[in-house]
Amino acid sequence: ERLAPTLEDGKRAVLLTSDALLSRLTGFRAAGLGAAVVCIDRVDDDLERYEQANPCVAIDGANLAYVIYTSGSTGAPKGVQVTHASLANYTAVAANAFSLEASDRVLQFASISFDTAAEEIYPCFSRGATLVLRSDEMIGSAKAFLSTCDEWGITVLDLPTAYWHELATEMA
Repeated sequence: ERLAPTLEDGKRAVLLTSDALLSRLTGFRAAGLGAAVVCIDRVDDDLERYEQANPCVAIDGANLAYVIYTSGSTGAPKGVQVTHASLANYTAVAANAFSLEASDRVLQFASISFDTAAEEIYPCFSRGATLVLRSDEMIGSAKAFLSTCDEWGITVLDLPTAYWHELATEMA
């Protein structure tokens, strides 16, 4: 129910998915939401026939970087357009706020489908730091979480308030 209006609104030409999720999209294609569907776990076979050089495309700050959809809690999900300039400014502010350095190891806690992920990913890459993907197993308990962070040498955590509260409660 959530995906169909998002796909319709996005007016996308290409839809990236995986073999595991492809069967869930059959209903959308039947409803006229047809776009070129590319399974990312099959692209290696097709890449050889495409040009290997980077495309010559002029990009400036006003160009769209991505669109992220709201939760739809007040009705239908709405697409929020984020430009390259906005993303670059936000990245610089976050990198400075975290005092990120190339030696840092940043835990990516947020799901890639949540806008907070941008706060973990882009500042990290802009400073040459290492982005470390969390595992589902590590968030089961405060002890496992902190132990794994220590083992992985995590130097920067950007955690949601609710998870901080969980950690504090369990540690108390």
